[in-house]
Amino acid sequence: MGVGGAFLVVPVLMWVYHFTPMQAAGTSLFAVFLNGLSGSVTYLRQHRVEVKAGLLMAIATLPGSVVGAFIVRRVDAHLFAILFGILQLSIAVYMVWRQRHPPAASGADKEHTPPTHWFQVGHTVAFQGTTHWFSYDLRWPMVIGLGIGFISSLFGIGGGVINVPVLAGLVGLPMHFATATSTFILAINSFFGLGTHLALGHVVWRTAIPLGIGMIGGAQLGAALSTRLSGAWITWIFAGLLMALGIREFIP
Repeated sequence: MGVGGAFLVVPVLMWVYHFTPMQAAGTSLFAVFLNGLSGSVTYLRQHRVEVKAGLLMAIATLPGSVVGAFIVRRVDAHLFAILFGILQLSIAVYMVWRQRHPPAASGADKEHTPPTHWFQVGHTVAFQGTTHWFSYDLRWPMVIGLGIGFISSLFGIGGGVINVPVLAGLVGLPMHFATATSTFILAINSFFGLGTHLALGHVVWRTAIPLGIGMIGGAQLGAALSTRLSGAWITWIFAGLLMALGIREFIP
């Protein structure tokens, strides 16, 4: 689904293993990085990654990735859980709303107008026997990427839960391409966020290593299964999980 799995990992580390917010964020980012790296390799081979959009959005996240790793040290567990729950529910509501109110014309449906500025992209891509025309504006992911870097490092989620809605809803990528490009982005920005968490001693290695190994296999399985599911199914599964976990954050 292009979200890195951290929206599941972070709550488990805090509920089951009683990690502090900074330990959960740092340990989760290690697994997210391995997951993103593994999934990106597969998605790049499938030609589902919008590389230009992914690179620019990833670069925009870097300053926030460093700041978020420092800020999480000042957030207590109760406040962290509440903020994380609000984030999950907000993203889930947006995804449901977008599914029920799709844009009149996505980037793949617009006229084949060649780009005239550096921030415009327009090209065709073949996927599963169908040729898609993409036309979108790079300024949205670049601006939003600044905030995504901070949020992803603060919560240890890699940014996938935000990248996917931005790429699908605002940029206009079909869901199969949005999830693949999101995985590519989180591999890059989680690497830099992880570096700061490592320097601050937030990574619990005895948990991070087996967790990361397991997520590598999960990334390959998810990349393979995603080609068999419709974009709508991916959206509903994603939103449902986020809603359930977001509500759980408010239960003592």
